Amino acid sequence: MRRAQSLICLSFVALPFTVNAQITSVTGDATIISPPSTVEFTVGTVPESWVFAEQQSVVLSSALAVDVAKPGTYGDFTALPPSAAGTIAKGTEVDSFYLHSYNLANLSGTDFSGSITFATQILGVEGLDGSLIASNSLGNPGTKYYSTSHTQGFDFATNIDGFTWSGKTITFKDETFAASDDLRIITAAAAVPEPATLAFFGLGLAGVGFMRRRRAVSGDVCCRSAIPVLPPLRSIR
Repeated sequence: MRRAQSLICLSFVALPFTVNAQITSVTGDATIISPPSTVEFTVGTVPESWVFAEQQSVVLSSALAVDVAKPGTYGDFTALPPSAAGTIAKGTEVDSFYLHSYNLANLSGTDFSGSITFATQILGVEGLDGSLIASNSLGNPGTKYYSTSHTQGFDFATNIDGFTWSGKTITFKDETFAASDDLRIITAAAAVPEPATLAFFGLGLAGVGFMRRRRAVSGDVCCRSAIPVLPPLRSIR
């Protein structure tokens, strides 16, 4: 019975759903972190290219304008073409993620590059100052964002800043100086298991473990009962 109880505990430990699981992989300088307290001028002495989850499973109450609404390659000393912009329809359920690159210790220029792959399709990207501010309603409630322009967006036309969007992956490169380079990536909402579903799944795993233990014990009893009991040998005089 003690072993069966252990199986029940283990089945629930393995089930918790984490938001960062919706970022399936990163490469290069990109680092997955928990939402920070701020993405304004940060304090530190090492280069940082953070990506973190913002609000999840948000149903848009109105159409959301985005700087880039379709896959492709953008930037690298080329301004965003007007044809890149678009909207994500009202009623769409979305997840939001934020990329923040900065190096406070080197304001003369630091290069960053990497890629981020998400669990669901990318629907749009915000990369200009005004668009980042306008979409802060999707930001993490505990994180402080710029409310005015501080050139925190990508400098698509005047710098190497740019990215390629392909399916669920965004590959970026940028160079920061006195300000950060930020992107907000909006994806289709990932399916989150309902609590009741998780509970039933855990009970199911526990039940399987208990039945296996019960069968093992029953088999052991059967095997022992099948061994014939011989009478004690009498000594022959």
